[in-house]
Amino acid sequence: MEFKTCALPICRRGDADDDEDDGAAGAGKDRSTSPERRRSRSSAAKSRARSRVRSQSVARQRAASTGESIEVTEARSRSRSVAAGEAKQLEEGKLTTEEEREKGLVGAGAYWYYMSAVGPLLAVIVVFMTGAQNGLSALLSFWIGEWSAAGAGAVLSDEDTTFYVIGFGGISLAVIFALFFQSLIQARAVYAASVKLHGSILGAIVRAPMSFFDTTPSGRIINRFAKDMTAVDSAVGRLLGFAVMAVSGLVANIASIAISTKGVFLILVPFVFFVYFRIQLFLRRSAVEIQRLDSTTRSPIFANFGETLQGLQTIRAYGQTEHFTGINSKLLDTNNVPGFVVQLMRMWLQIRLEAIGAVVAFSVAALATGVDGFLPIKFVAVGLTYAVAMSQALQGVVEAVAAAEAQMSSVERVQEYATQTAPEAPFELEDAKPPPSWPSEGVVAFLEYSLRYRPDKPLVLKSITCEIGAHEKIGVVGRTGAGKSSLMVGLFRIVEAAAGKIVIDGVDIASIGLKDLRSKIGMIPQDPVLFTGTVRYNLDPFDEFDDDRVWEAVRSAQLTDAFTSLDDKVAEGGGNLSVGERQLICMARALLRSPKVLVMDEATANIDTSTDAKIQRMIRVAFEASTVLTIAHRLETIMDSDKILVLDAGKVAEYDTPAVLVEREGGLLKSMVDVTGKRSAAHLRAIARGELSV
Repeated sequence: MEFKTCALPICRRGDADDDEDDGAAGAGKDRSTSPERRRSRSSAAKSRARSRVRSQSVARQRAASTGESIEVTEARSRSRSVAAGEAKQLEEGKLTTEEEREKGLVGAGAYWYYMSAVGPLLAVIVVFMTGAQNGLSALLSFWIGEWSAAGAGAVLSDEDTTFYVIGFGGISLAVIFALFFQSLIQARAVYAASVKLHGSILGAIVRAPMSFFDTTPSGRIINRFAKDMTAVDSAVGRLLGFAVMAVSGLVANIASIAISTKGVFLILVPFVFFVYFRIQLFLRRSAVEIQRLDSTTRSPIFANFGETLQGLQTIRAYGQTEHFTGINSKLLDTNNVPGFVVQLMRMWLQIRLEAIGAVVAFSVAALATGVDGFLPIKFVAVGLTYAVAMSQALQGVVEAVAAAEAQMSSVERVQEYATQTAPEAPFELEDAKPPPSWPSEGVVAFLEYSLRYRPDKPLVLKSITCEIGAHEKIGVVGRTGAGKSSLMVGLFRIVEAAAGKIVIDGVDIASIGLKDLRSKIGMIPQDPVLFTGTVRYNLDPFDEFDDDRVWEAVRSAQLTDAFTSLDDKVAEGGGNLSVGERQLICMARALLRSPKVLVMDEATANIDTSTDAKIQRMIRVAFEASTVLTIAHRLETIMDSDKILVLDAGKVAEYDTPAVLVEREGGLLKSMVDVTGKRSAAHLRAIARGELSV
């Protein structure tokens, strides 16, 4: 028999199959002798031959241009193809998504989103009061000029002096009142916007499905709440106010110069604005992009810092402190680059705007001195004052607008999460509320239930069908990846069903709101979730029960030795408690609510065997009238259950009483029991038959 070798380092399966068919045909062993089959193979062979000829031709051309041998050129081409294929596979298999970064100027949608949070009426009032303040300030300059001109040739009478003093005082008071009310209303508007935007992004994140957190690094989310919300709280409103102030000040500046020069200055305005527009447009685009770079390069810092804190013991144990310090330094250096570029841009802007201001000041001075008597002396002083200040006014507008627009990118990023994050199912459905006493029995039925975590991922639960009777204690076992925890994920609708349904006491859980479902099902997780605060706050965070009821739950969970009152403090994550005490607090929390359906997901996996047995006995007494689903790796934990559900590859492999399953030949549970050893297997079988208790 002749063996053929593939010319490429990696053969595609289709090519290998075709080569196998060709070899079989050459040996006279073709399984199909139809003309269509032979023509099809002949056409495919010709196509592959043409492809190889084209590849060799390209390789010869590259070899001729580079001086390499044809073999080296072909090998390099194959390496590029393989690398491209591997890169595509890595891209398709990525779990987390890349952080999106907008390009160009901030869109009008972000401004409208912020103005909607501020309130259109408050925004209009702030703009009006700012314009009034700058207009009154310009009027004050002309009033002083008029006063100076009136007293230049003669001594003013007391009546005239009083008139000018009262006018000066009145305009000054008007400026002060305008500034005061503008600042007061702006502060109120900024506060209202910050509260509303924070509430919108927090609500979107809290209501986001688990797939969002699977594909979004925590550092990216923290960056939105830390850096971006800080900008919204302290920078965006203030800088927008400065921008409005600078623009209205520039308008007042130009109007004052135009009045002082009797309108002649308006001839220069188009030229000044053309040059100014080009400069500010270039700067604004650059400033916004730099601010976006600053925001996107900050997220990896938060993510790396969080990962380092979580794995600090492992990092020190393996002596990798310097390595992670170096990573942090590189990330900080990358994040500092945009700040350095901003300083260079500021100097670039200052040079150009001072040149424009010099041209304006020269024009006004030339007009005042070149045409004798054309401008009154009182107007010349005002015109020159504002002309000299023109460069500062222009620079103030550009910097204020650019800074405000750069910080508006934070609003843009907050808006992205607040409006584009797909939420979970409705929290409450007023027209589909279950009865107040639901569930009254605790009958749970899985009907052809299937589940996948993301639309592009395979099913993790496949057509699960089983019924759990009222008050039954069900153990759920299976090897890693069998779908045990996924079953509980579906029960709480953390992920929606791909097919089928779950019915509890005759109610399809997909037809009601998430609050009505999750508030009626108890959960004791593998990792206890505790909050910083008091014992009472950890057991009843929504203050739904009186102290006697809460303390009864503490007593039932046998925690009276650990706590003397409900006001005892619990450290962050329960750091001042043992692992067993933390788990007992979670149990007391479940006892307080007395759910008809209770889920225990590896609740005793992190505690010793004796404490596990103690907790199991407590559960059997405290939740005697509840349906309990217990996921466990320790077979002893669930061996005295009413029934055991054995999952394998997302399907129901076995579902019966423990006594039946431990004796079933070829059964999965029997094989799990047997691999524990003869003595342990005999002990487990005795528990399953009811001869021993846990």
